[in-house]
Amino acid sequence: MQTTWILTADAAEGIIYKTSGGKGELIEHMRFEHPQSRLRDRELTTDLPGRAYDSAGHGRHAMEQTVDPKRHEAETFAGELTEYLHRACNSGACERLYIAAPPAFLGMLRERYSKPVRQALKQELDNHLLAKEPRELRRHLPEYL
Repeated sequence: MQTTWILTADAAEGIIYKTSGGKGELIEHMRFEHPQSRLRDRELTTDLPGRAYDSAGHGRHAMEQTVDPKRHEAETFAGELTEYLHRACNSGACERLYIAAPPAFLGMLRERYSKPVRQALKQELDNHLLAKEPRELRRHLPEYL
């Protein structure tokens, strides 16, 4: 039987469950945490934005941050998760893959899928299922994996 992985994740945490397919139970394989995604913006930035002079005149103004700190942390975590999935799918450890994540985070993951991950991916669920117990999570997946 093929090894099937189910990733449930959000911007701060991820869990990979394994099953050997069919109607088998989900067994926790790996847990990921990214506590920086839970911090407030002011805890993620070390300083006030820089200041710049106006191109005309004598005024000064604060410069805008180019990337929202919380989004940056979520994107960093999405990269860590997809890199792990890439290695697993490329080595054959994960042959079939299901991913469940909130829509915004699912989009960040999707942007980073490698070819082996895309080939193993069977279904994406744009639901926040991270807090669900394996038995409840199983109800959101196809009957036969």
